[in-house]
Amino acid sequence: MTQAPGVHLESSEIAAYLDRALPKSERDRVESHLADCAQCRRESVEVLRVRNRMRRRSRWMIIPPVAAAAAVALFVLVRAGGIPGTTPPVLRDGGDGSIPRVVLVSPPDSGAVASQRVSFVWRSVGPGVSYRITVSDPKGDVVWSAAASDTTARVPASVQLRRSTYYWYVDALLPDGRSITSGVHPFSVTR
Repeated sequence: MTQAPGVHLESSEIAAYLDRALPKSERDRVESHLADCAQCRRESVEVLRVRNRMRRRSRWMIIPPVAAAAAVALFVLVRAGGIPGTTPPVLRDGGDGSIPRVVLVSPPDSGAVASQRVSFVWRSVGPGVSYRITVSDPKGDVVWSAAASDTTARVPASVQLRRSTYYWYVDALLPDGRSITSGVHPFSVTR
């Protein structure tokens, strides 16, 4: 069916063409008309631009509610006892009070140490507990870290602690898989 001269495509025809919903014969007719009619080409380009903007906008409008729903679902799962198949949460700074805190003894908080081979001492949390001690510099970079089954550790001679402030903490891994920490404490090396 050919279009009479001066007659433009209807909006529904343009929409169906852009949706690729026209049969081949109708699609050929619309394409032939668009080749000859600048006004219908402009209209179809404008419709296409509006549709593309709406699609982009609708994608962004979906993301915040989906993210919020995921956050709520995760919060509910964690409050209900955790996600099935995962390990229990890590307890920090003593957790709920039913587990003793790792207490650091030496060097004391903000204490000064004159030796290059610094020794660390902390109190035992109980039998069957393993420990990890970590020392970091003022930038937060780990200078030295080691595993220990005892409540003492000494920085090896191969690690040179220069005159500066450092930070240390001890993590305790309990026999049931939970862990607790001492929290971070500063100390200074004076020479």
